[in-house]
Amino acid sequence: MFHKETIGSNPCLANILKKTFAWNFLLIEVTAEGQHIARFPAMYVHGTWVSLPHFDHGGLWVDEEAIRLLDIPLPGNDEEAAAFLHRQMMRCIVAFLNRTPLPQGQDHQLKLELSPTEIQQAAPWPKGSVRLQYRSPFRESETAIGGKVMSFLPLPRKETLNPAYFRQEIARKIRRAMRHGLKTETGGVELLDDFYRVYRQNIKELGSFGLPKKFFNNLVNGYTEGDCLLVLVRHEGKPVGAGVLLTWGGAAENAWFATLGRYNHMYASYLLHYALMREAARRGCHTYSMGRSTTGSGVHRYKQQWGTTDQPLFMNATYRQKNPAGLYPKLKGLVKLIPLPLARMADEWLAERVY
Repeated sequence: MFHKETIGSNPCLANILKKTFAWNFLLIEVTAEGQHIARFPAMYVHGTWVSLPHFDHGGLWVDEEAIRLLDIPLPGNDEEAAAFLHRQMMRCIVAFLNRTPLPQGQDHQLKLELSPTEIQQAAPWPKGSVRLQYRSPFRESETAIGGKVMSFLPLPRKETLNPAYFRQEIARKIRRAMRHGLKTETGGVELLDDFYRVYRQNIKELGSFGLPKKFFNNLVNGYTEGDCLLVLVRHEGKPVGAGVLLTWGGAAENAWFATLGRYNHMYASYLLHYALMREAARRGCHTYSMGRSTTGSGVHRYKQQWGTTDQPLFMNATYRQKNPAGLYPKLKGLVKLIPLPLARMADEWLAERVY
């Protein structure tokens, strides 16, 4: 199932990444017959344009309704049409970048005017194209890396959400979390310290490195055209779960989500998801994304018990990529042994290179 609205389409994300990591950005506004039909942002990360580092989505936004008015013949169903338009748009963008000089060390805001024929007949990019890497729900390059999936849940068309909306087993666990005395709190930057404490401890428990705290500070303070909320789960006043809810249009996503493992028996993660979805429903969102996970993993199966639908996620590229999937299991045991203060010192350096 293809979801047209995702938070990756929010144009403010590039500014947040630039402020945090000092990456230069590229923004291409695409028009056809005088109509704005697409937008593509990317960040320049160590010789490669990337859309979008540290977020679960690429930044390509396509106005399918506007393109349909151009009388371009499209495949049968909506998902096939979306796949065709996304593929053709990226082919046009790569061809444009191949012929457009982009001096290093500066931002680029460009305009690309296309004809319906150019969109329809765009050819695959040649070898030696500009180095570009982007996430997409569609496999659009021979070198694409898959194995990831996004999980989505529909939200009720009403402001209030209660546990009875979910499957019986999920509702039972939400109520048990409440009986354990877990409570939720929603806010903004005033909750950042507690959020980050839980997030960073959870990342260590998983055997990975985290994003620097300044990234989340910039996210909370710089997110526009939607809501950015921090949601906590507390036990006796202590934060034991933390999530970031982002909204854009009718879409909501828990972009970062963490609970402390020793509180799993209290079903803290169930209450946290419930609180995030409740906030999304209050804001009129129709879809809640549980974020990406490895297909068939324990995290993926956890999401499926909520009744999610899956959308594949590919990392497409104009060059041959190295798949890091085999390296992570070998390293996470070592990362768990690194003292947290020392690991935090490495976060920013790694976040500028691994995304």
